[in-house]
Amino acid sequence: MNTQLRDQTEQAIASDNQREAALQGYIDSMSELLLHEKLRESEPGAEVRNIARVRTLTILPRLDANRKRSVLQFLHESGLIEKGKNIIDLSGADLNKADLSRANLSGADLNKADLRDATLSYANLLWANLYYATLSGADLSGALLSYANLFAAKLIEADLSTANLSTANFHRALQLHFVS
Repeated sequence: MNTQLRDQTEQAIASDNQREAALQGYIDSMSELLLHEKLRESEPGAEVRNIARVRTLTILPRLDANRKRSVLQFLHESGLIEKGKNIIDLSGADLNKADLSRANLSGADLNKADLRDATLSYANLLWANLYYATLSGADLSGALLSYANLFAAKLIEADLSTANLSTANFHRALQLHFVS
């Protein structure tokens, strides 16, 4: 039994090390695009933007909840996912089960992102774009959603208890059975 437990522990450690190495590789390659390929100054449709999007969409499914948070914080703080001047399109991005509790994503463009079962409790989503985002089963309790665009967002069984929803746009949002 000890051998089996040790093998499982070693396997878990190896898997965690692989996820950490993948995250560090992603940040290094994105930093290269920012600094040397001028990603931030690139025009819409530029090849460098396509490469950055593909790298981002490829890495996210390989990461755990906390490392998905690291990617999103990196993109937000680098000014790559700002509403109105979005450089990396996160449409279809696998952010499900991401731990974004207390994250500052004010003004972030998460248009059409997959945030199923994500933890966004007490997150700052002021002015965020969650247009057509999938938030089914997400924990948005205590989140700041003032002026957020949740047009046609899927909020089935989402927890919106104590969330600040003042002036949020819920037009055409799917809100069946959400927890409040």
